[in-house]
Amino acid sequence: MKTQIRKAMDPIRADDALIGTTREAIYRHREQRVDTPQRGVRRRLVATMAVLLSCLLVVAGSVAFLRFPTAAISLDVNPSVEIQVNAMRRVLSAEAFNPEGEALLEGLQLEGRPAAQAIQAIVAAAVQAGYIQENGASIISVATASGSDRLRTKLEAKVEQAIHEALGESGHEAVIYGEAIGLERVEEARELQITPGKLNLIQKLIDLDPSRTVEELMGLNPAEIMKQVVELRQAAHGSDDKGPD
Repeated sequence: MKTQIRKAMDPIRADDALIGTTREAIYRHREQRVDTPQRGVRRRLVATMAVLLSCLLVVAGSVAFLRFPTAAISLDVNPSVEIQVNAMRRVLSAEAFNPEGEALLEGLQLEGRPAAQAIQAIVAAAVQAGYIQENGASIISVATASGSDRLRTKLEAKVEQAIHEALGESGHEAVIYGEAIGLERVEEARELQITPGKLNLIQKLIDLDPSRTVEELMGLNPAEIMKQVVELRQAAHGSDDKGPD
């Protein structure tokens, strides 16, 4: 290529220095044109890597999102258990707060299941273990906590339906006491190693009888706590109160 350029410029009459400078400029231009495809490949490679990195970041963010707990549902019969749920209403973890709860959760594979299915499985296990009486005298206390009112409302409806279905399949009945609670109550309950629902019931009893303490009432099951709440309210108002508000 350089020989051809030199022959083409031989007939031109000009200063040798100018001819030499022009010839070198042409050489450089040709070399740059030869390198251009390589630079294009590099640019495409960089662009492809940027797209792949963006995809990886999106995937990592999605995984983190699905592993982040956005709600907690506690269930107390005598066994006390709690499940943590992500934004897709799938169970991230299940925790027991007493020996009965530990025995109840043993063998149940709840992680990854929809929250309603998990609650249904827990109630079915409680029925099978004899914690829920057939005559309807048992009380199931359920507390749902979430920073999202919309998510909490959906969970409450799904959970109540799941409990009714589990009881219906077994032919049992029970009093279902469900309540929405704040996330601060969840943290407070965790420090005391009890479920938020049970702490909520204890607080209702203390509101009626300030002489009682949380430590004193922690050993009672929800049915015993609710019975005392009803008795105190009936004594104070002479009403036919059926349960805590």
